[in-house]
Amino acid sequence: MPLSVIKIYNSDAAANIALGVLRTNGIPAVLNNEITSGVFGIQLAPFDGIRLLVNDQDRDIALRLLDHPDEKIEE
Repeated sequence: MPLSVIKIYNSDAAANIALGVLRTNGIPAVLNNEITSGVFGIQLAPFDGIRLLVNDQDRDIALRLLDHPDEKIEE
């Protein structure tokens, strides 16, 4: 299934919070460079950012969840 980049973060913490929000709401998501930053123990985000990806079909609802976290979202 094709993936879409929906946000790019400069902070591991912010990226992981967003990832948790999506997963808690049943939306599968991944961070594209969490492995490299963890393996090398350095922050790579200022250079290329940490990309948050979701399935194309979940893109719109994922963006709404992240942009309006207090809003109840109906599918």
